[in-house]
Amino acid sequence: NVSHRINRLSFGEDFPGQVNPLDGVERMSPLGPAVARYFIKVVPTVYRSLRGKALDSNQFATTEYFKAVSEEDRSFQVPGIHFAFDITPLRVKLTEKRGRTFVSFFVRCAATLGGIFTVAGMIDKMLYSSQRLIMKKLEIGKAS
Repeated sequence: NVSHRINRLSFGEDFPGQVNPLDGVERMSPLGPAVARYFIKVVPTVYRSLRGKALDSNQFATTEYFKAVSEEDRSFQVPGIHFAFDITPLRVKLTEKRGRTFVSFFVRCAATLGGIFTVAGMIDKMLYSSQRLIMKKLEIGKAS
């Protein structure tokens, strides 16, 4: 029986917003012997807080494989729980930034409204000019 529970698995110190996908994972093997494999990709991560403090840690992603082992397969597969780690050569940099202020929200709203009024004015000008041109052609009888 390879029923198991992973209470906590992490690589380095935790930082805000970090998710460890195997925390609290529980797998049951009701049919007896089985093979549980976890393929884990570890990504080095640097987290920089608002105060400028850098924290070297790691994040990881996982893929699971769980299969019951039949009597015929026992000579080829050994029941158990296996972890395979792969460390990526790339580093992720996470930098915490402040949210937008009320002033920047107000400026963005004003810019959006100004853009709407500008486009509406251009459309109004085109419609007015087209209407005047058509009216002039109708007056001199050149409209077809």
